Amino acid sequence: TATIGQSVSYTLTPATGYKVSKITVNGTSVSVTNSGATATYTLTMTAEDTTISVTFAKKTYAVSVGDVTNGTVTLSSTGNISYNTTITVTATPDTGYELDQILVNGTAISGTTFKVTKASTVTATFKKIQCAVSVGTVSNGKVTISPTGTVDYGTTITVTATPATGYKLNQILVNGTAIEGTTFTVTEA
Repeated sequence: TATIGQSVSYTLTPATGYKVSKITVNGTSVSVTNSGATATYTLTMTAEDTTISVTFAKKTYAVSVGDVTNGTVTLSSTGNISYNTTITVTATPDTGYELDQILVNGTAISGTTFKVTKASTVTATFKKIQCAVSVGTVSNGKVTISPTGTVDYGTTITVTATPATGYKLNQILVNGTAIEGTTFTVTEA
């Protein structure tokens, strides 16, 4: 209970993820000082009964895709997104790359979804696919390759085939398929 002419201050504290959207006094909208977490309103009492109504609304935050190389990132929603909305991230690597990690504001997430709790920039890192390269069974000669072992997708491999005495080179096979020349590019893991 307040007396006529008395100033009464109200502090309005919304739940996490919400803000004060509107205040009405006896059905009339009034301006509000809203610092984001709380809002304050000061009323000078009149001779009549007074009803104050407060409407809260979910906060919205900007969600976007940042700079990405060696692949693409798309989001289920972008722009100003309501607090606690689940966003699905689709990270698609370019040929020869695989997904390393998805980052929201520079921090790796597990899985492909996150909930919006603040302004968010989403990126991903992609790494070259690693491929094992080795020499299989060789008859009547010797084969060496360079480089050998684990190499990046897209690496050019040089094959040196030396037939045994009395033999000539018939063909060079890579994963069962004959190649032209003595080099090939790694395109399978």
